[in-house]
Amino acid sequence: MAIKAWTQNADYSTVDHAVQSVDEAIDLFRDFDWAEQDGAFDLGMERGEDVCPPGVGFTAGLNLLHIYREEPGRWEILLRLEKEPGWKRLFGSTREYNLSFEQESDIQTLIRLYMEGDFPTLRQLGSGRA
Repeated sequence: MAIKAWTQNADYSTVDHAVQSVDEAIDLFRDFDWAEQDGAFDLGMERGEDVCPPGVGFTAGLNLLHIYREEPGRWEILLRLEKEPGWKRLFGSTREYNLSFEQESDIQTLIRLYMEGDFPTLRQLGSGRA
């Protein structure tokens, strides 16, 4: 089953993708021109232009993994996961986690967990319990 994915440039333009496997998802992340988009983001900020942090994202149902950078060498993560069934769903069906990583290998691990549907482990990472 294909997972919806996208890449987003500093000028807000996006390109939609569909990834079928962990390897395709990791390749989408690695092949994104982070250096070029970091430069476009920084230049836009210096000029006072309306820019957004460049990034790569994946969606599967209500679950979202958005990887972006506001500065070179550090990835910010917005992880939105559907809550497990139970009484806590009364307060909304999803929960958001914000994470930061400097190592590309950590991002690849997140992508692998997301693509494999290992949402319990991702919830633990988001809660700081992993």
